[in-house]
Amino acid sequence: MNRFPLVLALVFALVAAGSLAAAPFEVVTIDSLRFEAGLASQAVAPTPYLAIPFGAGPDQVGGADQDAKHLTDGVPNAFFPTADGSVWVLDAVNQALKRFSPDGKPMAQVSVAALTPKDNLVCRDVAPGPGDGFYVQVPQEGKVVRIDGTGKVAVEIEGVNDARAIGADPKGNVLIDVPAMNALLRFNPAGEIIEQYAASETELGELSVYTDLEGRPYFVKGTDKVIELGRLTQASPTQEVVLASFTLDVPADRGARFVSGKVLGVDASWNVYLEMVACDDDGVIHRHRVCRLAPDGQVLAQADIRVIPYLSPELPRHVTVMPDGRLLGFHVDGDKWHLSTWSLGK
Repeated sequence: MNRFPLVLALVFALVAAGSLAAAPFEVVTIDSLRFEAGLASQAVAPTPYLAIPFGAGPDQVGGADQDAKHLTDGVPNAFFPTADGSVWVLDAVNQALKRFSPDGKPMAQVSVAALTPKDNLVCRDVAPGPGDGFYVQVPQEGKVVRIDGTGKVAVEIEGVNDARAIGADPKGNVLIDVPAMNALLRFNPAGEIIEQYAASETELGELSVYTDLEGRPYFVKGTDKVIELGRLTQASPTQEVVLASFTLDVPADRGARFVSGKVLGVDASWNVYLEMVACDDDGVIHRHRVCRLAPDGQVLAQADIRVIPYLSPELPRHVTVMPDGRLLGFHVDGDKWHLSTWSLGK
């Protein structure tokens, strides 16, 4: 199963051998990305949300200058928004989980130094846990650890080497995406495995760590012309249902194809958000479509968005979903880590 992050997908498109002669169209470059001009003119631009300076202080996050051994991608590894608009940020360089208000003020801090006592280890992903706790991924040790609100270790889940991302379901269980196993694993808060879902073979796709209200995980699969959003309804054996199908709506003579499909998250109403990116062989973006869908697959809203890229292919996510339905993504500008939002409308 191919699992291209957005940046890798764009690189793939740039180096792929051309197969179709595209009809002439105008190309514009914005924030170092090349867009078909019509897409760029109507795509939703990012709205600044908050900016956090790089550094080692409680009101800062660690960047490349603080990571002398280059253990991370030079930016915070993961983040997730909360209902009041604040954002939890995994400041891996400074070994802390930090909560920032929408105006960038520090609200809380939880040390994760005990999880990475060696100077060559780093926490990679984070998800909310039961109560005021968290699940934290420590990939070099093949672990996902549940900690309480003070950072004390409650449970260690071992043997999840090469996990790509983690998430939590409504019951407080943790979902672990393990591409090396071609599987999605679910563990309860006690660290006991509950379910294992197998991924089906497809050109593009992923098993998502995001679920519906009943805890059923979403998945994406497809080809260069069609992407499907589905839900996993049973494990062992894995059973699934397709909720919606999307055919690439770009003129065929442009030579564009889907290079990425991804579930970005769910909002407070349990609507699910699907991202689909299409490029041509020269790396020009013809679609960066995000759809909001009801749990039954009905499309509620959709729009193309214009992201600001950051070259960090190993990070678990670049854009996620806020409880109010806005998209939240990051980029780096100068000496600050920036979060921006996009709205798909009603």
